[in-house]
Amino acid sequence: MLRKTLFALFSLLFGVCLALAGTPPILHAQTEPTSEPPRGKGGGTGEIAYINYGAFHNVFTINVETGESRQVTDYATDISPVSWSPRGDFMVWSAAVGGDADLFIMSADGQQTERITSSSAEDFDPAWSPDGTRIAFVSDRADGAGDIFIMDVDISTGDAAVRLTNSDLLETAPVWSPDGTQIIYLTAITPSNYDLYIMNADGTEAHSLTTSERSEYAPAWSPDGTRIAFHAFEGNFEIYVLDLVTGEEINLTNNDVADYMPAWSPDGQYIAFTSLRVGNAEIFIMDADGANPVQITSSEATELGAAWRP
Repeated sequence: MLRKTLFALFSLLFGVCLALAGTPPILHAQTEPTSEPPRGKGGGTGEIAYINYGAFHNVFTINVETGESRQVTDYATDISPVSWSPRGDFMVWSAAVGGDADLFIMSADGQQTERITSSSAEDFDPAWSPDGTRIAFVSDRADGAGDIFIMDVDISTGDAAVRLTNSDLLETAPVWSPDGTQIIYLTAITPSNYDLYIMNADGTEAHSLTTSERSEYAPAWSPDGTRIAFHAFEGNFEIYVLDLVTGEEINLTNNDVADYMPAWSPDGQYIAFTSLRVGNAEIFIMDADGANPVQITSSEATELGAAWRP
């Protein structure tokens, strides 16, 4: 019962209800790129991956400058928002297989996929480390509470995950610091109150960054390591940025519609996010200070979970 509750909470936080009807092709995961991609707007390839919620939840990419979109997956499956490898040649996502959520690595073109966890536990919220060798994720495999684990991308020796957190509270949404030495995450103080926490990458020195009665969600670390973007609910979902040096917090969106799930561009100049400001959930980008929001997707389906490709 607890495991079902944990996965229901994950689905509620990020709008993902995962169910797999077929297993994609197998890939032997690699971390080395085949070539250096050209740089585009935002400092990476100029592409953003996102989830299109049609009949199934599939991965799409869109070129920020041209608006050209491409469907990457076409599986009879619901896929969670993705996390890119640091070179942008692979992405990791979670999906439910046989009733349990597992992690998968997929090539950037979506043609090959490899399952990297296989257990009776729920494994979700994957985040690729900046050096490309590890993936942080959330699992209830230890005691059902929902803790943060890390594992090597190279799974030739099996799924040898290391537990980083150990409490009776659900801890979720891990995000690596740009230098790979720390991880921020969410702790469910109560079922309706999530606070931001930070710890070393080995699980030591964990402490809270926020202690308010509101809930914070979907943290994202700026490329320069000085700021955390997140969305929070105070009568409405808004996107905030917390300065880790000064402690100052700024509301970037500040309007009467929901704005949520921020994602920094690789150069830190822009933030992609999902907004309901046009009636339907679409992907927007804005300057890092909240100025000049621009809609970049437009469809009848819900689109969310933006992730800039490095």
